[in-house]
Amino acid sequence: MESIASAASELLNATAERWRRCRKGIKYWFNRVRSSYKLSKGTSGFKILMPLRHRPIIRAGKYIFGAIGLLLGLITFGSIFTGFMAGLVLFLICYLLEKISFIHEYLFVHPLPDFDLDGKKWVGMGFGYFSHPLTGDIPVISMLVTDEEYAANLSRLFLSWSGGVARDDQKNIKIRIAVTGPTEYIFFIYPHPERRPLSQFTQSARDKLKEESLTDEISVTQASVILGKRCHIGPDSFFQEFRRTFGDMGTVLFDFSVPPYDGRVRDIPGVTRFTLFEVEILDKASLKREDILHDLIDNHRGGEWLGPPHLNPDIKAA
Repeated sequence: MESIASAASELLNATAERWRRCRKGIKYWFNRVRSSYKLSKGTSGFKILMPLRHRPIIRAGKYIFGAIGLLLGLITFGSIFTGFMAGLVLFLICYLLEKISFIHEYLFVHPLPDFDLDGKKWVGMGFGYFSHPLTGDIPVISMLVTDEEYAANLSRLFLSWSGGVARDDQKNIKIRIAVTGPTEYIFFIYPHPERRPLSQFTQSARDKLKEESLTDEISVTQASVILGKRCHIGPDSFFQEFRRTFGDMGTVLFDFSVPPYDGRVRDIPGVTRFTLFEVEILDKASLKREDILHDLIDNHRGGEWLGPPHLNPDIKAA
């Protein structure tokens, strides 16, 4: 009986996994179609947008239906209505073909790491603050890593995202913390999807396209690394208090911590301490379907505490 129950359980799990992958594939297919084929409102009415690779087919279609229009003039129809309907159909097809514009696709690659990412070297996150006599309490978020070399590598990566500055006034780096339950959150850090270099790249591509076509549009696909860590909210964690106190501030001091994780702020050679202005803490339920984190959270795996068992992954304020 136990073997039958075990086999049935394995079969159900396998079926559920296949169904999950099938739904994921269908969703991605619909997303690709929705992003590649659009109905847009232009200055002279609506227009149909489709990928540039369809241009030869559409161009051939215009010639073909133009030739058909000439041939219709040589055909004698049995009734005026039949001739009218044939002409109307041909007119509508030609009208729709003229309304088609094309999407020129570009790829923008955000700076990528020049080192091997190792999830086991990123052991958790820490939250705290320190008091300043002039500015008051300053919130601090720390990335807990196992060694100084890995901290220096991550710091160099984040500098490439911020444009080489520690004070990220242009909001090139984005931090989002999605709370998935009473005892868990997922920390994400990634290049802002609207970084200034991307805006400059997009505008340059748009200006170049105007020299060729006034109706076509561009579509920029972004490639970037999104770092994510699933973290446990323990009974002594300062995270919930941090969220209540600083959750709406949006500005934090971001640094790195290496063993021992005792909550003290230390200078690490070759590691930059950042001031970030794009920080958000939100509940998973508040995410919209089109949000970049929506699928990332459901597909995120791992993230368990990998450091010494007696250490808490969060920095508790003194």
